[in-house]
Amino acid sequence: VSTGRAESLDAARARLQTTIDDGSARAKFAEMVAAQGGDLEAPRKVAPASDVAAPRSGYVAAIDAEKLGEAVIAMKGGRQQLGDKLDLSTGFEMHVRLGDHVEAGQPLAKLFAPEDLASAGGQKLIEAIEIEDASPAVGPLILERID
Repeated sequence: VSTGRAESLDAARARLQTTIDDGSARAKFAEMVAAQGGDLEAPRKVAPASDVAAPRSGYVAAIDAEKLGEAVIAMKGGRQQLGDKLDLSTGFEMHVRLGDHVEAGQPLAKLFAPEDLASAGGQKLIEAIEIEDASPAVGPLILERID
């Protein structure tokens, strides 16, 4: 709308949905990936999965993003220094968000890491997620919509 390519927000949404439905959005994405030497059709290795369990019951009061990054680095999915080789099969999938109530032993996240690195990555994830007895005050997930 702000670029003048659509006259209204509804028209812009319809145009975007058309690019998804007709495949042109994916084709453009594949073109950008190919320009950087990538191949969307190439098989992707995924490291073995394991759950990271809550050490105790309570509420997710805080999640330290820096420590989440340290977890990825511990699994070789990020670099500590220039030149470190990356293992792109690693990562994690969060199962909780701020304010969620969790029980001891409940999965907080699914970890994707080689067996020899899973323990270190899992420990960093546990350190990143603060669990408290009281439910924290949590703001809305979306603060503001800009139209």
